[in-house]
Amino acid sequence: MKTNLKRIRESQGKLQEDVAKDLGISLSAYRSWEQGTRDLNGAKLCKLADYFDVSVDTIIGTGFGVDVQEPSLTEAEEALLAAFRSLNEQGKGRLLEYADDLMQSRKY
Repeated sequence: MKTNLKRIRESQGKLQEDVAKDLGISLSAYRSWEQGTRDLNGAKLCKLADYFDVSVDTIIGTGFGVDVQEPSLTEAEEALLAAFRSLNEQGKGRLLEYADDLMQSRKY
C-alpha cells in the first residue's frame, strides 16, 4: 500500500506537505501512512481515496482490475454523502474522525 500511496500522490504532482495540509493532518502522520509505519483505518482510507479521486482498492493495491457494481445508496446514505461533500477539508476531516470514534465505541 505504501508504494501505491506515494505513486498516486506523485502522479498528481503533489508534495507530502500539500497533502497533509489539504487533509488537515500533520506531515508526520501523512508520511507514516505513506511509509507504511502507521495503519490506515477505513475512514482514513476513504478520506484519502476521496482526496486523490481514486478508489480505496487503488490505494490498498488489490489489483483485481475488475469493475465492481456498487450497491445503490439509501436515502440516508445519499443525504450523508451530500452533506460530506459540501464540507471543506477541515470539516470532512472532523466528520471522519467523529465517525471513526463512533465505530470504535461499538455502541452504534
